[in-house]
Amino acid sequence: MINTFGVFMLKLNVTRVNEDTLLPEFVRYPGNRLFFVRDKYDFEPDVVYDSIDRDDYLVAYFFDPTQDYELSWQLFIDNFQQKFIDRCLRAVRLVERIYNLNDLDIYAFNQQVPVWDNGERFLVTKIINRVARKKVKVELLKIEANPENYFTSGAANDISGDIEDYIEEIGDTVPEELIIQMQLVETVTGNPTWETEYDNGDVEVLSCLGNGSSDSGLLVPHVGEVDVIATVDKTDNDGFGTPGFPTDTGWVEWLRDGVQEHTDTFTTASPAAAQGLTYTFPDVVAFEILKVIVHEDGTSP
Repeated sequence: MINTFGVFMLKLNVTRVNEDTLLPEFVRYPGNRLFFVRDKYDFEPDVVYDSIDRDDYLVAYFFDPTQDYELSWQLFIDNFQQKFIDRCLRAVRLVERIYNLNDLDIYAFNQQVPVWDNGERFLVTKIINRVARKKVKVELLKIEANPENYFTSGAANDISGDIEDYIEEIGDTVPEELIIQMQLVETVTGNPTWETEYDNGDVEVLSCLGNGSSDSGLLVPHVGEVDVIATVDKTDNDGFGTPGFPTDTGWVEWLRDGVQEHTDTFTTASPAAAQGLTYTFPDVVAFEILKVIVHEDGTSP
């Protein structure tokens, strides 16, 4: 995870203090145990090894209140679960879908053309036992979701074999647009209006009214990776004060391809000058979906 850790075999027997007392809390059954390793503290005693007092040993521990990390399940949940899930999702390559394909779909099928499914790009690797007029199972291979460059079908038919002519005829390539969205979750009295401004050199402003309104748009990115700034402001009052964050309590979340990247809260105690919350999506490229959700309902992340 972060610190050095190792696996050790432990075996401690039940200790008899007297004829009537056992200390079962000292029992550790044989088996693998996972521990962090640290240097010994100054106050910890030397140990005798080969009849020699030694202070150059390491200490294996599972929980130590003076250390930043331990191996409890709760620490993993608090610090590493989201990263773990994100990496698992990114590692997924082969998926199966159920499609309703007609005869024309099969006749015109081109395995080199990607398909767009649930916001991601796939190549079809297998159509499994299709029967006319029935849904069929299709195996898809996930490909890179955010290519910086792509070429249109048929472009290769007109280019010469010379590489310089090839580069000249293709010219500059333009990436696909970003999909950006905003949603307002609001259960308090009134109909406030919230606004999100996305800016990566181009600007797209989305506004959402109360009662769960949502809006979406397209933001054309520059070629290559960019940072997209999403600033959230409250523009209309809902009965809880002047426009701006001090009107009520709630929170804002920023999502990237459906994965929560950042959250922030706003309260009635927020300073008047801090009427907006800002988050920067780093290294944004084409085909991504960026979304802001405002929860003006008195809850918190």
